[in-house]
Parts: sequence; structure tokens; C-alpha cells
Amino acid sequence: MRFASTFGFALCLVSASLGFFESRAAELAGVTMPATATVGGEALVLNGMGIRKAYLTIKVYVAGLYLKTKSSDAEAILKTTTPKRLDMEFKMVVERAKIVEAWEKGYKDNCTKSCGDE
Repeated sequence: MRFASTFGFALCLVSASLGFFESRAAELAGVTMPATATVGGEALVLNGMGIRKAYLTIKVYVAGLYLKTKSSDAEAILKTTTPKRLDMEFKMVVERAKIVEAWEKGYKDNCTKSCGDE
């Protein structure tokens, strides 16, 4: 259940940083993501992309959120039971332990009981 909650937190972050809604492949910070992806045999569309920066200038990763249908409503995205996919491409080398630590801190700092981790 903790992974699902962390995934939900990631959806919140990406949803909040969406900058555009295009039906073709998209590019951000040198990372190109396809317009569609498949999860469990179901076609998903690229909802949007966001970039995580550290210290305002260091590009850490670019993330793309794929959904069954495009949406800008973060709450609706989190509540839907349809497949979702979050692709991340790291722009710098980050140790696994640092990634886990950052996800857990972000979850702890931003999630409430509604995240499902009770």
C-alpha cells in the first residue's frame, strides 16, 4: 500500500506541474516522451510533463504522466481507478537510497490520511 501512496504523491507533483496538453510527442529539457503508452493492454495518453529541479537550476529528472483521458484535476486523477503510468528520466546520476529518501520525505511532508496509508 505504501508504493500506491507514494505513486499517488508523485501524481500530485506531476499534475501540479503540467504545462501543456498536446496530442503528439512532447519534449521538455531535452527529454522526449511519446504521445501514448500502454499499461496492461490499455492505451494511455500523455497528460503532461514536469521537471524536478534542485537548488533552482540543477535538473534532477523529467517526468511524464500517462492517463486514460487527459485531465488537469489532480483530485480526479488520484481518485480514478483506471490505469496510470509515470515515466521518469533522470538528468543526473542519483543513488537509489537518495531517491527512496526523497520520495519518503515528500510523502511524509505532503500526504494526509486521504493518501491511503493508514
